[in-house]
Amino acid sequence: RSIAVVPVGLTRYRRHLFPLRPYRPDEARAVLAQVRSWQRRFLRELGTRLVFPADEWYCLCGQPVPPARAYEGFPQLANGVGLVRRLLDQAARTLRRLPTRLARPRRVLWVTGRSAGPILARLAGRLQERVQGLHVEVQVVENRFWGPTVTVAGLLTGRDLQEQLCARTDLLSFDAVFLPDVVLRRDAPVFLDDVTLDELRQATTPALQVLPVSGRWLLRATVGLPARPHGSRAPAPAGGPYPLPAAAASTWAPAG
Repeated sequence: RSIAVVPVGLTRYRRHLFPLRPYRPDEARAVLAQVRSWQRRFLRELGTRLVFPADEWYCLCGQPVPPARAYEGFPQLANGVGLVRRLLDQAARTLRRLPTRLARPRRVLWVTGRSAGPILARLAGRLQERVQGLHVEVQVVENRFWGPTVTVAGLLTGRDLQEQLCARTDLLSFDAVFLPDVVLRRDAPVFLDDVTLDELRQATTPALQVLPVSGRWLLRATVGLPARPHGSRAPAPAGGPYPLPAAAASTWAPAG
């Protein structure tokens, strides 16, 4: 058993309720300090940290996420606890195995929410330093449906993605545009506002593809390397299983 500490999510639809506000960076640092004190106590008394802070706290205050061992096997991934650490570790291992030069120039766009934007921007910078001929940009999509205080990628809607991607005049210049699979429902390729993945692709670019939250597959797909074929995964990540168009299935794979 384990406990996740997650900041309250406040949307623009909250009215006539008890007044709440988002945490400030200094308050997020205080929460992390409190959780660390609990973890030390529980580790002594129970042999486990028991309670784990969500990645949002670290994103909010700019502190680095802990090493993988601090997550004790990542029991709270579904609640956004440890996703950043797992992605960064996977990416670091994969980065060393990538080619240092591409046969032809390649432009790739990573799409995410505001929380993960700075983390992915730093990762994109390291990837471009490693691989010549590769250009990677990060598109941070603001959540206009739920409101600006909702910053995680998993709550982005198809309409917000469509409007903000279509606002780019260079969208069709990208060889690939990658979305994390957490933007889709678990049982179908549909966003929270009922826009389908096919509808979003038709409205934006045929280069739009869905990937799991995995540093390994994100980096491999970004440089154009093949990923595990659709259907060979077990267990399925959030957002699947379901049939995807061939363009997406070629790089849609489980976290590894």
